[in-house]
Amino acid sequence: MAFTEFYNVFGNLELMVMSLVETIVHAMTFSIVWLIHSNNLLKIVIDEMKKDIAEHKFENSEEEIIYYNYNRISKIFTYGSNVGMLVTTLLLYFRPLMYLAITNQELRNSTESFTLPYRIHTFFDITNLRTYTLMYLYLFPMIYIAICHMAAICLVIVLVFHICGELAILSYRIRHVEENSQIMLVHRFRNIVRMHLKIIR
Repeated sequence: MAFTEFYNVFGNLELMVMSLVETIVHAMTFSIVWLIHSNNLLKIVIDEMKKDIAEHKFENSEEEIIYYNYNRISKIFTYGSNVGMLVTTLLLYFRPLMYLAITNQELRNSTESFTLPYRIHTFFDITNLRTYTLMYLYLFPMIYIAICHMAAICLVIVLVFHICGELAILSYRIRHVEENSQIMLVHRFRNIVRMHLKIIR
């Protein structure tokens, strides 16, 4: 329905841009969610990350602090962006209702259509209050699309910060490699190389 709306307003630059903004975001969200759902490599990466977190063995408290700093940043981003997206989406969804509450609907032309929260082309008349209400409620699940979009982005951010934490621990171990005795040095290098290969794999 969104692409039909774009087709109907074709020629009016302002309406085309407004229609494209919503349509492209929805198309991107469907694409991202589909890619995440069908990508086997991403599933493997997520499983590896879960395994890393469950089996994480820090050699000292400094490594733990380094890793959890990155983990904390990813959590702050995830919570903040999801709450921000939810608030923004709800405000955009209820914007037409706020407009209706402010203006006196009876004074407006009765043949004028009500405004829907999303730019879509309806194949029927929504000047009737009952039809408008049903259509408005029908569009409520569109809020979920915005949340899915942000959740997909947050998933990638969490994965990136997990890898950053692992690399930071590896860097810390390399910087402090001389603290071990010569006998332990070979074993230490072997562990560092294994960890590096595991991260870049």
